[in-house]
Amino acid sequence: MFGVCGAVVAVCSLVLAGAPAAPAPAAELGKKIVCEGAENTRYSPGLTLLPKRVSLKAVSDYSCHGLGTTPVPAAGHSVGDSPGASCLTVNSPRVRERVRYADGRKSLIVYGESTAVRVAGLTVVTLTGRVTEGLGAGGTAHRTVRMLPAEPPTACLTPTGLGGVTGVGTLRILTG
Repeated sequence: MFGVCGAVVAVCSLVLAGAPAAPAPAAELGKKIVCEGAENTRYSPGLTLLPKRVSLKAVSDYSCHGLGTTPVPAAGHSVGDSPGASCLTVNSPRVRERVRYADGRKSLIVYGESTAVRVAGLTVVTLTGRVTEGLGAGGTAHRTVRMLPAEPPTACLTPTGLGGVTGVGTLRILTG
């Protein structure tokens, strides 16, 4: 009834119907990317015992898993501010992090929620946000940083305050 030409058109239509309309996204939906590594955070002005508005800059040296068969090195650069930071806590930091992966990909993460807990000199900051651009765009990001002062704790008692902390960070991205 359709002939050879009709059969070819029907088969081609079925093949095309199964083909994706657009290239696959850079990160598959529901994929988890986990990055871990050393972190160095600087505060301006330095942290003292009294809460005050503080800007922060952090550099992370990540090794990321979930991007291929081997870990991918990445560099994280974060900037933000905390409206009432002190040596006792870094409350509600609003942070933007740019992650540059060694394979050329990038992610921009905006963190809007945070908690900070300090126990026996160790501060653990947990940030939650969204990947707004690049690899994992639309996904959620969770970052945990375990930090120790880069200077003696007595720096909190000085007028210039504690200028920085060092630690280990873990970034988890769940693609959207």
